[in-house]
Amino acid sequence: MHLLLSQENVTPRQLAPLPILGVPHFWADNANSNFYEDSRVFRSGRRTLV
Repeated sequence: MHLLLSQENVTPRQLAPLPILGVPHFWADNANSNFYEDSRVFRSGRRTLV
């Protein structure tokens, strides 16, 4: 990751979003496994451009 960020031609599209609410102990609700099934919080990956 560090190598990617050190390049001048990096675009935001090349970086994956970090679902901060899924980081253990960051959010109390993420102790429940059903929390990760909430599509409002954890969306599917990006679609490719056609």
